Order: sequence, then structure tokens, then C-alpha cells
Amino acid sequence: MAMAGHHATLLRTTVQELLLYTGIYITDWTEASYVPLEAGHFDMDDYIDYVMECINFIGPNVHTMAVCQPTVPLLAAISLMSESNSPNVPSSMILMGGPIDARKNPTAVNEFAQSKSLEWFCQMVMQVPPNYPGFLQLAVFMGLNLCRHIDSHLELWQSLLNSDYKKADHTIKFYYEYLAGMNMPAEFYLQTIDEVF
Repeated sequence: MAMAGHHATLLRTTVQELLLYTGIYITDWTEASYVPLEAGHFDMDDYIDYVMECINFIGPNVHTMAVCQPTVPLLAAISLMSESNSPNVPSSMILMGGPIDARKNPTAVNEFAQSKSLEWFCQMVMQVPPNYPGFLQLAVFMGLNLCRHIDSHLELWQSLLNSDYKKADHTIKFYYEYLAGMNMPAEFYLQTIDEVF
């Protein structure tokens, strides 16, 4: 599952490894700025509905996995399916690195989200058509681990100087995916801040 400011392609190596053992379905979303306003809005509730729709399409005995922010809609979708005694409740759910209970061990992201009002986010970070731009999300992600990214680029430079192209290629491929930020629908972003963080 994707939609945390990156496309699902960021998980390429994870998917390649999993394909050795099983078939895979991936959810990914269209950039919010490419969706016409007439198509309607897309918020966390819509995301949860789509996750349930995807699981029901695949059918019973499915195993699910979400990385980062998509852990929240996956957990909500499976909880709703379980509560309604759906015959397609997944056999398992893997949640990796997501803000399931953001009150526990709060991060700088949590503290920042709580320090501002929703009106502030609307005025300061939203673009027209209403979306949260991927370049801002990327700046936040990189800022959280700035020293690591600087070190990674210094190592890349050193690898190129030493003609270690295999090592350099690994870093280049990672950043090719990582730097491809995704614009998110304003409603989804604001609802995530309000209800998750």
C-alpha cells in the first residue's frame, strides 16, 4: 500500500524479494494534482473504503502489508471487515513503521503536527488544486534524517571517485525512487494530521 508522499515503487526491492514466495497486488494512487476536481475528493475514509474493496476483490486467505502511513488505513479497513464478519478478512496483517498510536513515543513529526492548527496547514502548505505537494513532504522526510542523507551523498561521491560504480549505482537507484515525491489530496493530508497525529 502506498500514499505517504512516495509512490509504491519505493518498495521495489521489498516487492522483488516477496515475489520469490508469493503473488503480489499493490495499491498506488494517482498524483492528486493530476485528478480533476470533478472527480471528487479523496480522504482517509475513501482510502479505507478502497483498501476494503481491494481486499474483497482479491478474496479470502490474503496476507496484507503496509509500510509507514498506510498502516493506519490498513488497520482500520481490516478492523471494519472483522467487525462486519466479512468472509474476506485477511489471514494476516504486517504493519511496518507506521503511526498506529502516535501518542506513544512521539516524534518530531507528531510534535510539529500538534503544534499547528489545521487552518495553519491549509494556509501554509496547500497548493491549488487542493493538494499537499510532494516536494514539501520530501523536504520533511529528508530533514528528519538530514545527516544520513548528506553522508549518503558524500559516500556516493566517494564511490564515483573510486570507480566503485556498483556501490554508486545502488545509491543512485535508491534516490531515483526516493526523490520522486507524490502530491497528496488536501483532504487526505489534513484528515491524517487531525485523526492520526
